[in-house]
Amino acid sequence: MNINIIFKDFPNICRLCLCTGTLQPIMQIKVLNVFSTITNIHVKEEDKLPENVCNNCVKQLEDISTFIDRCKDNDETLRTIVLKEYESLTVTLEKADVYDDDPYDDDDVKSENDNSDNNYFSDGVKEEIVTEPDITDINLNNEEGP
Repeated sequence: MNINIIFKDFPNICRLCLCTGTLQPIMQIKVLNVFSTITNIHVKEEDKLPENVCNNCVKQLEDISTFIDRCKDNDETLRTIVLKEYESLTVTLEKADVYDDDPYDDDDVKSENDNSDNNYFSDGVKEEIVTEPDITDINLNNEEGP
């Protein structure tokens, strides 16, 4: 990178892209926190670096901020859908348990001593496995996880 910038140019250049043009004070832009977050560069008034930013860089930071907000909103929406689905599944399972006519009906259970039929896997037996979704990583408050 071959850039011919000297200290006296600092008031006339963008701190982010080093271009000249329409500039505004970097400390006054609303998306300065976005810049600091994504670059891990913390702007301070007393750091003696250029104090301005160009309109193009501000626009790019605003676009990034909008994208981040949209991603967070979409994440919350998706997590809410999963949570509602889990709650619906839980309610359905609870209702199935409540409305079972005779939960102790063991007519279909074969006794260990019953040797009348050596076929332990009859065609009439239906096996059903119900699993619950893992919602341990669901976070509706957008807090960072473990």
